[in-house]
Amino acid sequence: MVLDVVGAAEAAQILKVEVPRITRWREAGKMPPTVARLKATPLWRFEDIEILRANNVWKVSYTRSGRQPRQLAVAGLSEAAELLKVDKSQIGRWRREGRFVVPALDKRPAGAPWKRGDGLGSTPLWMVIDLKRWRDGNLPVEATG
Repeated sequence: MVLDVVGAAEAAQILKVEVPRITRWREAGKMPPTVARLKATPLWRFEDIEILRANNVWKVSYTRSGRQPRQLAVAGLSEAAELLKVDKSQIGRWRREGRFVVPALDKRPAGAPWKRGDGLGSTPLWMVIDLKRWRDGNLPVEATG
């Protein structure tokens, strides 16, 4: 599955505004519906942010059939650590050792400019199903409780 999603920083870049404005617009209902809400950032479909940019206003009718987009079962670093019942630093160690599931979308290096298809500036992004499969094959049963 290709994840064509953006976080608040990427949405701000596309819309040519500051990140706090994205937060204000979201709270006021002026942003498209999110496909996931992580501790690090809300996530939107890239296509919905492009529609917002082109039209300067968001309308429910812009979503497919006017309905909410399907929610993605994704996890950022905080959510992955909670799911696996480990500290975030442990995930970092596993990743450095090459023993952890590859993220569906990696974290973009700090300060690196964003372009479509790049990672998020806030967190790596994993599919929850991939994390559960990794957990079931790599962690003791008592840790997965």
